[in-house]
Amino acid sequence: MKKLEFLKTHHFKSLLGFELDSVDQAHHYNSMHQHRHDYWEIFVFNEGDGTHFIGIEEFTFQPKSIHFIQPYQLHLLKVNPCSSGLVIMFDNAYFLQSLMNIDLSNSLNNLKMGKISPIINLQDNEFDNLWKIITVMKNDISNQDLYTKITFSNYLNIIFCHCVKHFNDTIFQSKHHYVELYHAFINLIVNDDGQDKKVEDYARKLSCSPKQLRSSCLHCSGMTPIDIIHDSLIHKAKKMLIFDQKPITDVAYELNFKDISHFTHFFKKKTGVLPSKIK
Repeated sequence: MKKLEFLKTHHFKSLLGFELDSVDQAHHYNSMHQHRHDYWEIFVFNEGDGTHFIGIEEFTFQPKSIHFIQPYQLHLLKVNPCSSGLVIMFDNAYFLQSLMNIDLSNSLNNLKMGKISPIINLQDNEFDNLWKIITVMKNDISNQDLYTKITFSNYLNIIFCHCVKHFNDTIFQSKHHYVELYHAFINLIVNDDGQDKKVEDYARKLSCSPKQLRSSCLHCSGMTPIDIIHDSLIHKAKKMLIFDQKPITDVAYELNFKDISHFTHFFKKKTGVLPSKIK
């Protein structure tokens, strides 16, 4: 299988870990081709319709729809010219910090595991109320301060609360048996602390063989499991170095590299630069 394009971590304009923009202006890459990224996107369409390829499934959508794209999930959006909307982008660390309610977090597990449709449709009144909140978020996001981060997090919780109650109405059974395994693997990857670096370790946790896991990942993303593991490690390392301002020795230790030279060699091999150059 031809390896599909992998986009490295999108660098947010905001150091707060989130961004919001209109659909036609949100991307700093060619989104007209199937692609992936290691952060979340929530598309909110107030007008227009089209087709959204998410993972290996094809969905048609109408106005007043909300689309959830998870980290490492392949997708391709094709919209009609009259379409308009906003897209909320945030990294997984911010996502986990924003979910203040345990019940809400548990309710999102079906979404993470690919058991429900990633697109939901809202009634006019409910969508209009949600659109007002998202519009306020867009107006407030220009303020780069702690209060904006707290406010945005609360708004994000409200959006999830509005959407979660519709998830039970959109139980989705993929036609492909390997989708659930792939989503389970990605869920482990994005929530892992970097302790596991071998495909065999994840396969054991998922009660499958490395061959089954490889097949699932290739079918769903075009990437091998080790590619995904390495890209996740690079993303976590960059976050620690750039946003958390951690010393390289601490990053290497926290990501379970045996020594700093091993981490430095790995980082340069994957990115082309030394970790000291991006601090």
